[in-house]
Amino acid sequence: MPFVPRRAIHDNILITHDIMYKFKQAKGKTAWIALKIDMEKAYDRLKCDFIEQYLHKIGFHNRWVQWLMECIKSVSHSILVNGEPMSLLYPTRGIKQGDPLSPYIFIMCMEVLSTALTMATNQRKTGIGIKLSPALERIPCLLFADDCLIFCETDHTNCTRLKTILDKFCSQSGQLINYHKSTLTYSKNITAIQRQLVAEIFNITHSESLGKYLGCPIFQQLINSDLFEPLITKATTKLDGWKANSLSKAGRMVLIQSHLEALPAHTMQCFQLPQTVMKQLDSINREIFLEKLYYR
Repeated sequence: MPFVPRRAIHDNILITHDIMYKFKQAKGKTAWIALKIDMEKAYDRLKCDFIEQYLHKIGFHNRWVQWLMECIKSVSHSILVNGEPMSLLYPTRGIKQGDPLSPYIFIMCMEVLSTALTMATNQRKTGIGIKLSPALERIPCLLFADDCLIFCETDHTNCTRLKTILDKFCSQSGQLINYHKSTLTYSKNITAIQRQLVAEIFNITHSESLGKYLGCPIFQQLINSDLFEPLITKATTKLDGWKANSLSKAGRMVLIQSHLEALPAHTMQCFQLPQTVMKQLDSINREIFLEKLYYR
């Protein structure tokens, strides 16, 4: 999670790749699913009553909770009908986009889902969560703000239990899972019957890969330069509109360092880029510096 001491976004990315590697090597009767959930309009759907109840439950002082709720509930709207404003409307859900408090409030509320999954994981003979090795604890989910990745065994009991936990959380908090944008992937050893069972319970389209997670691609195959092609595309797209011949050499240097060289930094903190990709990125930087690229 963000804003947690000694935790970084790259921890989640690396753990996810370890789990996906286990999915690829899975053998035996026990199969797993990885469920990447997309919350629809996560900030806008959060219930004010749910926020207030949870703040009281985790021990905040009543006066502090009152101050915070005043910040959230102070919003009002008025609709113009034939040019005349109608009576004020006071929303019962939603936190403000761009408000410095909003990320912290949302993370605290998502802790409800994390706690529910952890409690289910700690029960005997539970299938929610996955172990990277027998000596380690189960990992029920990986949360970073509204990016949620959940792991579960593929039998009917555990999938139904997971679906119940998600439905209960959505009912309490006002959140809504967008099943059309959510992604579901399986371990290598899943059977056709298990695949059909999971699809019926979650009603989510199956994908061979989770795609991108927290801005980085999730690999379930050998790493090659094609997987990092979006970095090259993003760099060349960034150049659209730049006029290299209109800038001094110092100006081009600042532009390269602040934009082009910063693009792969997030990915490079987790993975070593192939040499071909590095050479392509260096070539783009070199050509814009030497005024060999002219963009309209």
